[in-house]
Amino acid sequence: AVSGSVNGWRQIGSPGGITESSYGRWLIVKLSLVAVVVVVAAVSRAVLHRSSTSSAAVPLALSAAPVDEPRQAGGERLRASVWLEVVGVALVVAATSGLVDSPPPELDAPTNQLVSTVQGDRIAQVELEPAITGGTVMHVTITSPRGGLDRADEITVTAELVADGIGPIDIDTIDSGPNHVIADDANFPVPGLWTVEVTARYGEFDQIVFDVDIPVES
Repeated sequence: AVSGSVNGWRQIGSPGGITESSYGRWLIVKLSLVAVVVVVAAVSRAVLHRSSTSSAAVPLALSAAPVDEPRQAGGERLRASVWLEVVGVALVVAATSGLVDSPPPELDAPTNQLVSTVQGDRIAQVELEPAITGGTVMHVTITSPRGGLDRADEITVTAELVADGIGPIDIDTIDSGPNHVIADDANFPVPGLWTVEVTARYGEFDQIVFDVDIPVES
């Protein structure tokens, strides 16, 4: 238990990771179950110790006498505590399975997301580095399968979380080359499947709207 706790702390790395990650929560469950099993085992040992002490104190002439009620009650308590130990150990094994299936927080880092959509002969790509709430870097690029493509006069971006009724939120971008804009601090306030709308304007009256769904983690 001690070595496992030390290794778990090394994997988590911070107090917040204990409650904010599935790995940390499973570790708490497993250690709690281990503590319960140890307590129950201590009770079993105490009951067995009292029983053996009582047996040693019984005179030989009385050893064949019927078992008295206190000894019988002690045997029942011992059986009950041993069964609790067995159930507790089974739950510890189950918690260990959950712990193994949960990556440590440092391995559960959010990843980048790249999503694209096609409108006519144009492709819009939206990338989040990484796809997290609270501010991230967004790249928006408009390309063509054939390579050559006229340059958009303006590219605007909004984001909306339809499931929660949030948005549309305007995302400020800066030009970073032909048909490529960047948002250094694209703020998605809550996690979920966000719909990003990219509007590319060509001239006074021509514009193309792209919609992509992109998952954002907390």
